[in-house]
Amino acid sequence: PVELRTNYTKSDYAVAHDNEPVFSWGAINELSGAYQKSFHIIVRSGDRCFWDSGTVMSKTQSVKYGGTSLLSGARYEWTLVITDNFGNVSTEGRGFFKTACFDEWQGEWIAAKTENEHGVQYFVTGFSLDKIPQRAVLYHCGIGLSKAYINGEALSDNLLEPAFTNYAKECQYITDIVDNSILKTGNNTLKIAVGGGWRKNYGRYLDNLSQDRAIEFMGESALNAQLVLYFEDGTQKTVATGTDWKCMSGAITYSHLFNGEICDEYEEKNNKNYNEYETKPVKKPDFNIGKSVPQCIEAIRIKSEISPVADYYAGGKHIFDFGKNLAGVTVLSVNGVARGKVTFKIRHAEETCDNGELFFAPLRSARAEDIYIAKEGALNISYMPRFTYHGFRYAQLETEGEFFGTATLKAVSFYTDIDTDSFFRCSDTTVNEFYNCAIRTERANLHSIASDCPQRDERMGWLNDATVRFGALKYNFMPVKLFEKVVNDIKNEQGDDGTITCTAPFVYGERPADPVCSAYLIAAREHYLITGDVSLIKKHYAGFRAWNDYLKSRRRGGIVEYSYYGDWAGPADCCYRVDTIGDSDTKKLEEYDTDAANSIYTPGALISTAFHYLNYRMLIEFAGLLGKEDDALTFKTEAEIVRAGFLKKWVNDNGVVHNGSQACQALALYVGILPEGCRASAARIMNEAVKNAGYRLQTANITTPMLLTMLAKYGYKNTAWKLFSRTEYPSWGYMIANGATTVWERFELKKSSGMNSHNHPMYGAALSGLYELLAGFKTVVPGYRYEISPFLPDGIYYYEMKVPLLNGYIYIKAENKYGKSTVNISVPFGVTVKFRNKELSSGFHHIELAPNEEE
Repeated sequence: PVELRTNYTKSDYAVAHDNEPVFSWGAINELSGAYQKSFHIIVRSGDRCFWDSGTVMSKTQSVKYGGTSLLSGARYEWTLVITDNFGNVSTEGRGFFKTACFDEWQGEWIAAKTENEHGVQYFVTGFSLDKIPQRAVLYHCGIGLSKAYINGEALSDNLLEPAFTNYAKECQYITDIVDNSILKTGNNTLKIAVGGGWRKNYGRYLDNLSQDRAIEFMGESALNAQLVLYFEDGTQKTVATGTDWKCMSGAITYSHLFNGEICDEYEEKNNKNYNEYETKPVKKPDFNIGKSVPQCIEAIRIKSEISPVADYYAGGKHIFDFGKNLAGVTVLSVNGVARGKVTFKIRHAEETCDNGELFFAPLRSARAEDIYIAKEGALNISYMPRFTYHGFRYAQLETEGEFFGTATLKAVSFYTDIDTDSFFRCSDTTVNEFYNCAIRTERANLHSIASDCPQRDERMGWLNDATVRFGALKYNFMPVKLFEKVVNDIKNEQGDDGTITCTAPFVYGERPADPVCSAYLIAAREHYLITGDVSLIKKHYAGFRAWNDYLKSRRRGGIVEYSYYGDWAGPADCCYRVDTIGDSDTKKLEEYDTDAANSIYTPGALISTAFHYLNYRMLIEFAGLLGKEDDALTFKTEAEIVRAGFLKKWVNDNGVVHNGSQACQALALYVGILPEGCRASAARIMNEAVKNAGYRLQTANITTPMLLTMLAKYGYKNTAWKLFSRTEYPSWGYMIANGATTVWERFELKKSSGMNSHNHPMYGAALSGLYELLAGFKTVVPGYRYEISPFLPDGIYYYEMKVPLLNGYIYIKAENKYGKSTVNISVPFGVTVKFRNKELSSGFHHIELAPNEEE
């Protein structure tokens, strides 16, 4: 057995939030046509067995827990043995999970009576033990960010916890199983450091927003925690937050998510008036805090350490180049001697100026600066900031004071750990590098939310980008828990009138959201396509319906009439500015500037109406999955009203959508709003629009992935490939030729404080089109049945990819070599793949294609 998961999460992070966790698994089996005949699961905690399933005859490689009630805050092991259809019995597989708090919560929210506005607060209490407990668990939530220590030992290596939510609605607590070896008889100390994080992320960008609308989750730092100790005699002891706790300062005197961190070891060690144990009283907070729920999304972990590829001096500063864009921090290593106070300042940026110094304008108001103030004397320092992160390729180091020795930097990249072993490569180096850039960009924008960029003073969960971005994630990541959290974050912002917001948690944007924000429903649908589990759809079905009902209230004659962003940030000559030109269906190409972002090709109402229709299509599917036949009929009726309005306003009998642009044709085909009889004609017009533009993209963030997918679906695959492999502006190849290591926000090469992120995932969403073009990948039955149709474009001789499933991987390699075309396909245990007219069961398949089989 492999890929043993609890609640679709690997063992390192699996948390059971109730008494019905779901176990899922795959297997390695080299026999062709092998599938599961039966399985046997045993669940234990310590020496106690909680469930013995016995032999269960089933092909299904997942099951809901069926044992006795699980204990609160305990670590469990589950073992699995499976038997295949040939009678082979597997070795034993092992998975692990921990349980959340099922008992009554005893901790209270506390805050410092006198708070250092941007300092880290250390909440502390002592407790005494006559004997070491059998087991112990700490539940804790410090908002914005926290880290827990018992007797000076950190309880985990996770970073930026807890996950970012709208704290006024919901706070996610961490479940840390305590290693008994750090406990001792006698006096013990529990200390939890709380930094401002997302809760105190004040700055110019957010302050401007707050003039019109207060951001409800921002406020003073606070903590809620309880340490529960269980003894062999059945008794237990709880150490819970309350007004008897104390608060103190420490070495981190300033902490800001965007601006950085100051660690003042000189003040802590050398100031005679400073006493580490001088504490201050705490209080109950003066604000409302949402319900507490366990954090179930995977933790943020350090995933790689990067040494500089070059370093040099410019403008009196030591500059380090790490070779690629990333999100994380730099680690300062110092060896030498300080005479008096010595300060090390580190700043971060994506770009450099012509003179070699760092270029900070794209950061806007984010300082991205970490400062370490060293004590006097011999120095042997390894300093890594704890409550901040930056997006950067370059870092500069300045030293102030008398220091003799060496000071160097390395970078650490960290993000929500949903990586897989997937990969893609082909014989076209431009496309390979685009893939690498897109993956790096996603990693740099996964920090418990799917953010838009990691470097400037923004970093929000934009739902317009996510509408197309989420469809690409499954090809390289395992985003099940991310999708669950995103849907829940959106629900937390949903109003009684069904409106959602442009970002979730709601920081910037509007209420109601732009109608393109179908990410609410798409995240749930993608979750189902990975897991086959309808529980997320069932839980949020009413919210999905309410959002589309709101859009219904904003339509006239079937048309949704409002739009803010629509198809956003295409090539500059395909855009105009709403605030300077106005919202008209036709624009002259010369009426643009490099920060213009609204498409001249897709009118706002057209794209809003298309997504309203797409929502109905998903709601029809959801209603069918949930057995709600009456709802499905209602949605079909409403969808036809929208279709009729759309066709009347924008489509002629020949399949021309509005202006016949790449964007309009692709959008209408993608959402399925065109009559069957004119789709082929509409696709031909779409292809001609690409050719007539010299194979130059005229689409923006929403319609670019759609264009690639629809070109592939309707047989214009070589056209799609030319767009992928193009190197002239505007293209991904143009970005790469100009030094991109992650995907840009715009196709233009710019150096400004405007729309100029060089680490922005929305155009990386085109990866979905790459997989659908080359592999024709399609989910038929989630987890068990897929379709592929491999295609080799003109000009390349091979490609290969490894696509992650919940229970394994599908490997595909297509090759045109030695005068013949071949396809190799590896199908995981228990899975079938339809390849053209062939049904491929599990195992490895080598297929030689006859000339008339080549596409």
